[in-house]
Amino acid sequence: MAASALFVVFAKLITNEPFIWESGFIPPDRANPLINGLLSEILTIWKIQQTLTTFVLTFFVNQSFRFWGDFYKSVREVQGKLSSFNLLLVTNVVRSADGSLTPEAEKFLDEVGQCTRLFHILFWASKAKRFSVLKSEEGLKRMESRGLMSSKQLGILLGMDLPSDKLFYAPLEWMLVRCNQASDEGVLMSDTATKGSILKEYMFLRNGFANIGNTIEGRFPLAYVQFVQILVDTFVLFAPLALYVDLGEYSVIAVGLVVFFYCGLNNLAKIFLDPLNNEEFCDNSIYFDLGVIIREANGDSTRWRKAGRTSPF
Repeated sequence: MAASALFVVFAKLITNEPFIWESGFIPPDRANPLINGLLSEILTIWKIQQTLTTFVLTFFVNQSFRFWGDFYKSVREVQGKLSSFNLLLVTNVVRSADGSLTPEAEKFLDEVGQCTRLFHILFWASKAKRFSVLKSEEGLKRMESRGLMSSKQLGILLGMDLPSDKLFYAPLEWMLVRCNQASDEGVLMSDTATKGSILKEYMFLRNGFANIGNTIEGRFPLAYVQFVQILVDTFVLFAPLALYVDLGEYSVIAVGLVVFFYCGLNNLAKIFLDPLNNEEFCDNSIYFDLGVIIREANGDSTRWRKAGRTSPF
């Protein structure tokens, strides 16, 4: 808008036309060589580009929002699969004669629940920049001091020959290994149907978190994003020249509206493409509050055990 105001002053001085405060609003003289020549041609090209920019930008926003929705769905699927896994275990452990959980069953469910919580936290630490400190040595030691893992588990994680962003694979395997041990010990039902259901939920969980990584990595071709950015920038850049032909001084206000809507939609689309705010594109923008997701998953890891501690049958 400041650039548009400067151009209005320049154009008025060149064409010797009065300002709005001198004579009220008078449309620019179309017979003037500056208006009839260069600026009219710029207006014609600008209107052609307006159609293209509007179409491409709205498509870009629509696809970006679809990506955001797909990502949200994948996040909730992983959370739901963790809950389903724990529900399947608590309903298939061997119980005492009165239907209550045995001490061995409670210990088993606590250990698996702890592994699911550790897996979920380390998984998001590998994906979200603001939680990345948790997968460092300092972060792992801090989690061990808060009871999120045992000292033995900490030693295993620190000694593993894996990148820090792949540490969540360890507690993911521990979940199934502990289930197999419980089956051998008679704590968990060992029939084929139960084992098959547990393995099926486990694989659904694995596919769910793998889909999140694939979605982030293939969110949008960079060339397309750059094309939209160049298209919007050139459209906004030439708006002061094009709009002056019809609006004169009021082109300053019109330019402000054009910039607000077109640049705003472009920025909104890019915010949708960064649901974890790893790019830190915009402060306090639209991104997932993973703290809520983690807390909900942590609650689910113990909720089923508490609800099914005693059977009414």
